[in-house]
Amino acid sequence: MPLPVRKATMKPLLRGINYNPNVLSIGDDQAYIVQNCHIDENGVAISRLGSRVLNSTSLDWKITSIYDFRRPETSSTISTILVISGKLLYTWSSTTGTFSPIYELQSRTRPTWVTYQDGNGVSYAFLANGTDFIKYNGTTVSTVTFVTDIDNPRYIMAYGDRLLASGCDSDPYKVFVSDELDGTTWEYGSPAASVYWTVKGQKGDRITGLGTMYSYGVLFQQFGITMVTEADPDSPTSEQFQVASKYGTTSHWSIQTVGDYIYFAGKDHIYIGMLRQVTEEGMVVKEIDDNIHHLYKNVTNSIDIVSVYDFVHNEIQWGIKTRDYGNNNYAIVYNLKRSDPANGVFVWSGWFYGAGYEPYTFGSIVASDGKIYVYRGDASGYVYIMEESNQYKDETVVSGAATDNNVPYEIVTAPIMPYGIGVTKRARQFYPYFSQQHDGSTY
Repeated sequence: MPLPVRKATMKPLLRGINYNPNVLSIGDDQAYIVQNCHIDENGVAISRLGSRVLNSTSLDWKITSIYDFRRPETSSTISTILVISGKLLYTWSSTTGTFSPIYELQSRTRPTWVTYQDGNGVSYAFLANGTDFIKYNGTTVSTVTFVTDIDNPRYIMAYGDRLLASGCDSDPYKVFVSDELDGTTWEYGSPAASVYWTVKGQKGDRITGLGTMYSYGVLFQQFGITMVTEADPDSPTSEQFQVASKYGTTSHWSIQTVGDYIYFAGKDHIYIGMLRQVTEEGMVVKEIDDNIHHLYKNVTNSIDIVSVYDFVHNEIQWGIKTRDYGNNNYAIVYNLKRSDPANGVFVWSGWFYGAGYEPYTFGSIVASDGKIYVYRGDASGYVYIMEESNQYKDETVVSGAATDNNVPYEIVTAPIMPYGIGVTKRARQFYPYFSQQHDGSTY
């Protein structure tokens, strides 16, 4: 039978992980390695729970997207979990425990989703992947006509009362703007024409992602960040200004906005964007990955880094690959509870890793009881729900059946110890398999 979650007994890790081979740089409130643990607001390392696989048969191909399409209906909210695997769009039914294909796409490219309500009060889930541009109302999938002679967008987001779209191969420096409260009209006015923002492209640096922070729209390139004050570039009060020329993102799917901060991954670092003082519009960009950089510097998939905000634990997870073969093998975990960006304090909880854990795609899903779960998809066509109560191991599918995998917990500290007339530090290693939380019986 399952045993209760246990906590590691050691000095609180108030500053989280410091993955630095120079152990002298590791504080007594840090650890060299923290694997498969959360760190709470008191600095206590707590083992993460496992993951349950939802499908016993592989879907069409790699899982490239997991999206929670939530829309109001009378006095309630209807939720549909949408999953992209290969070229097939599926819906998931928790009642029947099945995935049902509802539409075939033209491309297997990782898509972006956004929920957008039009002027008639109808909510749609819009999808774009550079080839396909579609909308779904919970019943019917229909195509969206984009700008004449421009490739379909790869990135979309809702900003104000409009949709913004970019990542078009035929026009990589523009962010196109839909008509007001209409995500299907991209040429309007008299005479009808496209409306767009243009970013500087002197470095040949195409748009790589879209985000929002506070009331601003944020337009990313790999080496540049531009902010706009309103969605409509034709508004007499809208402004556009570049806030960074050497920082940016390589992956739209790495962007997370939490509170008044925006986080994103670049080729060499993870960054935070913070608003400047109210007297000066703009953004301050800082690297936040110092304490985990010895792992992040080995990333080989910088253009396809995925991320999710874990509401329950108040953490951001980024799925990365640190090798030239295979698929994503780590999720690095940033701790918002212990971090204090205004004072330059950036705390990491460590990383998730294991034989039964592959963070190829993430999603954040609100369950019927209101609890928010992280979902995970792998490159073999399987979808998982993370950290349910009493789920202590990471499941994988072997011969059509769910198979349990131990979650490999590890904590390595570097305590100060007296040595002769001086002081030295020695690594102290723990293998706390306390999340195997199981006494060998079946359940």
